Amino acid sequence: MRLLYFFAAILFLACGNSTTDPWVNCKHPKPKAIFDNNNNVSKQHFELKGMTGTETVLFRNDVELELIQSGCEDINQEFKFKVKGNHTDKSAEFWIRESIKQFRFMSGLSPKLVHFGDWASAIEANAFKLKLGQETELAPNIYISIDKIVSSDVTLLLVVLSNK
Repeated sequence: MRLLYFFAAILFLACGNSTTDPWVNCKHPKPKAIFDNNNNVSKQHFELKGMTGTETVLFRNDVELELIQSGCEDINQEFKFKVKGNHTDKSAEFWIRESIKQFRFMSGLSPKLVHFGDWASAIEANAFKLKLGQETELAPNIYISIDKIVSSDVTLLLVVLSNK
């Protein structure tokens, strides 16, 4: 249940009250930037287009992240971490551990992001049943999918969190 509250809280701002606002009748408020005003961020940009918010972040340790947030009735967050280097031979377990590592890293960036540690713990606790490219229920109505897109010099680690 704590994950569900965190999921909703970290994801969105209050709904707008304009009748032209597409979020006005939504269960969840519109996406907002999560990593703005953070000293551990070298570069950050957030853009809200329609029903989707996209945030691109370069952390001071050279980790790059694109975070795509959406959801009116159901919430969806897609984290795309750019992992440099040739990782063509890495196992599924490696990518699950890398997901845990990235969420723990984000949880240490500021007190308002500490709940990313809850996601890391949930991934760790459920690692035995996670399979790359498959959606897995972590808690009632809370789902995760972990996958990768590999090239010779960089890999995209994809972590999708959603509720249904």
